[in-house]
Amino acid sequence: MTPSLTAQRADALIAAATDEIRAASLCEAPVVSVGLVTYNQASFIAKAVDSVLAQRTSFAVEILIADDHSTDGTTEIVLDYQRRFPERVRVLLARENLGRHTGNGRLNFVRALRSCRGEYTALLEGDDFWVGEDKLERQVGFLARHPDFVLCGHAVTIVPDDPETPIGRFPRAAKAESTIDDLLAGNFIHTASALFRTAAVPELPDWFYGLPMGDWPLWCLLARSGKVGFLDEAMGAYRLHSGGVWSSRTEAARLEAMIQTYESLALSWGQRDAERLTVAQAVAHARLATARRLEGDRAGAASSLQTALGLLMRAKDPDPSLVKPVLDAIASAFDLSVAWSERRQPGSPPRSPIRRLRQAARRLRSRFARSALLGRSG
Repeated sequence: MTPSLTAQRADALIAAATDEIRAASLCEAPVVSVGLVTYNQASFIAKAVDSVLAQRTSFAVEILIADDHSTDGTTEIVLDYQRRFPERVRVLLARENLGRHTGNGRLNFVRALRSCRGEYTALLEGDDFWVGEDKLERQVGFLARHPDFVLCGHAVTIVPDDPETPIGRFPRAAKAESTIDDLLAGNFIHTASALFRTAAVPELPDWFYGLPMGDWPLWCLLARSGKVGFLDEAMGAYRLHSGGVWSSRTEAARLEAMIQTYESLALSWGQRDAERLTVAQAVAHARLATARRLEGDRAGAASSLQTALGLLMRAKDPDPSLVKPVLDAIASAFDLSVAWSERRQPGSPPRSPIRRLRQAARRLRSRFARSALLGRSG
């Protein structure tokens, strides 16, 4: 469990630990600030910085590197970049490792975010990198043409330690235009792909510092004030390696992090948003039931499924098109069945989709309760 930390306490820790290295020749008014966060990534950091320096733009770009007291030579590498490119690079050093206060690197992330001065902010982690030379130009152009959009992302290639052999792509698919509802269904904006309006970043609530991840919750907070754009081209690379914090988590652990995020968002949002969060939580708990079942955790799976169905029963207006496939998958995973077809007597009025959904959920929960699930072998 990540230790709790208030925003006020976080500010004090960041201020006490941070030293900024910048030159008098640093660009005065960057249009884009690239917040690059790193800790003990000496093997990867040069490629990340070089990929930013390679960007060809019609506007000024600054690179803000936040190094969280690295001990493997990363600090020396980033300081060398600042010396060689003083007009473009500034560095935030840490007198102590800020990550030890939260266990999730959130303080380093936040201090980089708050130090970005440009009209737009782009993010990059020290073990990832960008591909191509026009990523920033294209994303800034998109947001400049679409004032009602607050965030723009793009696809990224998934690579192992050897970046010459890509092994996948994230996301598999995404709409060109999305809203907060799409983001609540799941993250499709990788950190290395994000560019957003700096002025749209809200005050970060206390719960933000304790979440297992910081990017997706930030996108959700941003998307409350505007739409989300997506460019369907891989202009970044996400490095999948044993040292990756998120990639090393199991599917169940990732879903638990999603649920924790939903619960935290519900603390800050009003009743209208709370309703949509209820459905999102139900879907996440249903997916968690499947993941736990596949991992052999029958008791945990049972608890997650009961929670998912209870949330669906509580929701006032759930979307059947979203919930039905998830419950079908759960039914299949647990060797149960649910009749989703509309069964009615000739001449009787058709039942509403919401009513059919609730009835199916009741049947599934009833059959689940009667089954000998917990005593059955995997």
